[in-house]
Amino acid sequence: MLERYKSIQIFMHWMTLFLVIGLYATIYLSDYVSYTTEKTLTTIHFNLGVFVWLFMLIRFIMHFKFQTPAITPPMTKFFRVASKAGHHTLYLLFLIQPIIGVFFRAYDGRSWSFIGMEINPFVPVDEDFSYVLRDVHDTVGLIILGLIALHVTAALFHHYFLKDNTLKRMLPFSDK
Repeated sequence: MLERYKSIQIFMHWMTLFLVIGLYATIYLSDYVSYTTEKTLTTIHFNLGVFVWLFMLIRFIMHFKFQTPAITPPMTKFFRVASKAGHHTLYLLFLIQPIIGVFFRAYDGRSWSFIGMEINPFVPVDEDFSYVLRDVHDTVGLIILGLIALHVTAALFHHYFLKDNTLKRMLPFSDK
């Protein structure tokens, strides 16, 4: 019986976390720095967003390729349903959020740099629609933060109160 996720799944999970921390740090710090630094942080934010999208796409594929380790003792039906709903929602939002960001930038008529390559707007400029997309992007970002908090809380709840192996299955260094 499989007791832990595959090493690559564990690596991708924790790398996604570090990329997401970088995403939020760059966007929130950009409010407190000079214009030049803000532009740099925004470029980093866009690049990290694309990498999160790529990581989540790979993780989504791996979800179907690899078996999920069993939780012992098994969860109740309520927790199984809640867990699946939470994970599926996080995956969905992490996959659509960068796309919304790219389109809000494109509709604003601004180019951006992805790992040194200039990405020019690929749609006609529509500032009104750009503002709508920016609001959606900001709102989805807040929802993702809430879901991450719920995800962490659930993992700790499973570990300390239900005393199952939910958290241990995803820890990079665990005895089992």
